[in-house]
Amino acid sequence: MNNDTLSQTLDELFAPESYQGHLWADQYKIAGLNLIDEINLLDPDLVIDAGCAHNRFKGHIKNLIGFDRTQFPFADLCMSIESAPFKEECADVVLALGSIHFGDHALIEQQINKVVSWTKPGGFIVMRANSKLHFEDKFSDIRFCWSDRDFEYFTQKHNLLVHRGPVIEQRYYNSNDDVLRAEKMVWWWQKPGQRKKYKIDPVTCQLTERSQLEIKTDV
Repeated sequence: MNNDTLSQTLDELFAPESYQGHLWADQYKIAGLNLIDEINLLDPDLVIDAGCAHNRFKGHIKNLIGFDRTQFPFADLCMSIESAPFKEECADVVLALGSIHFGDHALIEQQINKVVSWTKPGGFIVMRANSKLHFEDKFSDIRFCWSDRDFEYFTQKHNLLVHRGPVIEQRYYNSNDDVLRAEKMVWWWQKPGQRKKYKIDPVTCQLTERSQLEIKTDV
């Protein structure tokens, strides 16, 4: 499938007026609404939600910017993961909750390279991706299902630490249904290094590293 066909298919799959993925968040116990408290406890300078759709975490997770390749009305920015211009090592946490499992392995690799580059040393990447589908539809050809081998490949390639997982979470048609829809692989990677905290000068916009005393006082 070429890039134009993939893009057109994704536009149809994620049409803002019909997409309801935000309604499934309460089915995920490890990469769902629990992330609000868990990430806020990290006191992040910046959280990037890559493929945010309706940007459900906006206003709930501290200092979050959500972007999507589709023009969802509540997304902060409209762009693809491949083209997003975030600076290297700018984010304490990058979320990719169902956004990096479309296309072929080459595209997945390009997208993983990007989110790793945005993550601070000591920062985290939270991933939720297809592991096994229990259905077929007209979008099946573009869906990428992660395997343990894929997980191990990217973990080793980027020298990432496995902070949590991988575990399997299951999604049903709706929260009151027992018809299994898909199995999702969920994990947290951590980039090696010491995570630095910054403060920004409101006039010059220059960043300076915060002292441990400042961090403890703010928290």
